[in-house]
Amino acid sequence: MNRHELLRSDRVRLALLIGLCTALGIYLILMTAVITKDGVFYIEQAKVLWQDPAGVCTRCPPGYPFLLWTSHRIASLFVSGDSPASWANSARAVTLLCRVLALIPLYFLGKRLVGAGHSFWALLVLVVLPYPAFYGSDTLREWPYILFLSTGVLLLYWGLTTRRWWVFALVGLDAGLGCLVRPECLQLLACALLGLFVAEDSSRVIRHASCGRQTWTRISRCAAGLVMVGVLGMSVAPYVHARGGITPDQLRPSPFNMAPVISAVGSKAAQDIPLEFEVRQGELLELPIRASDPDNDAISFSLAQIAKASRPVYVFRSATLNASFWTISEQEKDLLTTHHPKTWEYEGIAWYAYSHPDAKPGLQPVYRFWSPASQRHFYTASESEKEAVIAESTSDSWTCEGIVFYAFGEKNRPADVAAVYRLWDAERGFSWATTPSAGSDVREDSVAWHVHLAGAPPAGAGIEDGVFRWRPGAAQQGEYTMNIIVTDGKLPCCQLVTVRVTGAGSVHQHRLHEEWSPTHAGMALCCWAQLWNLNAVALRSPALRDLARAVNNVVAGIGEDLMVILVLPWILGLHLYLRRRAGTLERVLIAAVLIVNVGLMLCRQVWVESGSDRRYAVPMISLTILFLPIGLDALSAALGCIRALRAKPPSFWFRVLLMGSIVSCMPKLLLTPLRSEKIGLRKAGEWLYQNTPADSVVAEPDRRVSFYGRRRGLYYEQHPDSRKADYVVEIARGEPIQMLEGWTQVYSTALDRRSNKKVIIYRTQPPNHQAGAVEISNDGDRGGR
Repeated sequence: MNRHELLRSDRVRLALLIGLCTALGIYLILMTAVITKDGVFYIEQAKVLWQDPAGVCTRCPPGYPFLLWTSHRIASLFVSGDSPASWANSARAVTLLCRVLALIPLYFLGKRLVGAGHSFWALLVLVVLPYPAFYGSDTLREWPYILFLSTGVLLLYWGLTTRRWWVFALVGLDAGLGCLVRPECLQLLACALLGLFVAEDSSRVIRHASCGRQTWTRISRCAAGLVMVGVLGMSVAPYVHARGGITPDQLRPSPFNMAPVISAVGSKAAQDIPLEFEVRQGELLELPIRASDPDNDAISFSLAQIAKASRPVYVFRSATLNASFWTISEQEKDLLTTHHPKTWEYEGIAWYAYSHPDAKPGLQPVYRFWSPASQRHFYTASESEKEAVIAESTSDSWTCEGIVFYAFGEKNRPADVAAVYRLWDAERGFSWATTPSAGSDVREDSVAWHVHLAGAPPAGAGIEDGVFRWRPGAAQQGEYTMNIIVTDGKLPCCQLVTVRVTGAGSVHQHRLHEEWSPTHAGMALCCWAQLWNLNAVALRSPALRDLARAVNNVVAGIGEDLMVILVLPWILGLHLYLRRRAGTLERVLIAAVLIVNVGLMLCRQVWVESGSDRRYAVPMISLTILFLPIGLDALSAALGCIRALRAKPPSFWFRVLLMGSIVSCMPKLLLTPLRSEKIGLRKAGEWLYQNTPADSVVAEPDRRVSFYGRRRGLYYEQHPDSRKADYVVEIARGEPIQMLEGWTQVYSTALDRRSNKKVIIYRTQPPNHQAGAVEISNDGDRGGR
């Protein structure tokens, strides 16, 4: 065949592959009910890409969000609106486009390695493989990454075989752009260096007639490598600068530490007001505490007795501003610990004050001022001083932020309070402390106000294994207010409880037992069983166990991608090609691709997270499935050697095996699209959109609910933050476990038609702010907060 006929044949084959891939992709997009969990995250980043590009870079590589934003902008030219469906469909469309485009470099790479015919049949199988097809029709970055990776490998092979140094500039550019999608694209750099300095089998080098026998000296190789590295560095420099490094997200420590969450105490959901319980003298009160840490840090429990109706006052210290900050507001505490941990460091609970003036006689307001000029706060409980500061202040000096809490003045103060002293320092200005340091100028007029300090819990009360237990004695009748503190070692979460101890026989029987239900007992037994299993396994070399589990998961993921039946011809084809047909260059490149990708999957299993190896195996399979027809050839030849099958030539058995492989993929590909069973998540989101206020906060175990519901989501893994959520979503198998006292089930639907799971939506108890409660203003970002 002449050159024109070869090009025509290539165009026909590519047209068939692209047409089939496009048709299957559109079908899967129409049949898939909801997008992936990761897809919701990428769409959220795409929405804020232009408003906060640096922030997006710190959360993920910006390449894929940029593709999603671009596709949505193009789609908005034809379809108006900014609905979840428009974002999801445009995102899946651009992912499918990347999959279709990736077939082009894969085809020409296969043509150079195994021939045009084998390349066509290999990619035909790749197009109909179910899991790679699912990933190419959803909001995932696998196929955009494969597009850059396959293009880079094709350019690299071309540059190494033709010895054109300028091609390595294209390889560097491709690797840099691919890193903006996934950092794993840096493997092109390793493959290029191996190809330049390890592969030296010049007898297998393919040269075009116009190239002649060019010399490929070590200096030329070094120059090509430097050009590639330089272009790569320039293409990723802005991203690395904005991000502060190229380390993948999974290996970087989180810049923020989230505080633990108390979801419930006993059968009552956590609230900003004290939870009330009753117990008789001599009876045991047991209240399981549902608490977890969003960062999966270890948590510890403590208990303190406090004054009735008081609340903790949190103190922060800023080394940058050389100042301190006090607040009673949980919102302000969360703001500083979540968004400004480098500026304001949490130092603990300073004391206990009151949120409204009627809680105790003798309370007076404590005012807070902010100075933009000096970058610090000022507190005063003196009305005259407050008025004087306001009268003398300008816009740059002091701004009154209102009442922060209530404390006792010098008159009518109780005997059990402690003094808070206002101290002066020439460098720091005013500061406040209950225990002044040695040498401080403490005078009678330096007392700013009086507050309560935490005390020891009542005798016998404590928290063991996450359960509050107390058996009050005969002399402990009365009412006790305590603060349950859950901390991860750095940040706390508090829940106030009021326990009323009554005389024998004065409490209804059901109040004594409702807090420890069979469900809680079962949860406790499960926790003990898990701890026992972990301790038993720890005696059997956990490192080897983790490695064995990782290898098993990686092998299983590769097998599922290849539908199991294609694993044998795939391995056989790789073996035969590397042993008989490949030169040193091909062996080095293919071995590098296999080793790097398998190593990345194993590292992810051991050090990051387990699961999803089907997805992470797709790039390696896409590059090496080109050798599948060689394995089918070998199997066809083996079948032809069987006496009963000799009547048919090997080419016949090759077509039989190939068509059998394709037909075996069709039922899973066409009849059971991935995630079609998750339609209950979309229904729950649509119900929220139609039946809840636009500013509702939804605690959810799956981010897709709030995505389709267009509501602000509050993700949780174990226990929802019931204090911040207006609605709680639970995915329950059998009996629900998140239901708490005061909640109302408002919606329920089956997650799918094949399992017994259902999606349940609860309306939490509305906030019950006490009359006269202090409302803290969070205007602006003053003082670096």
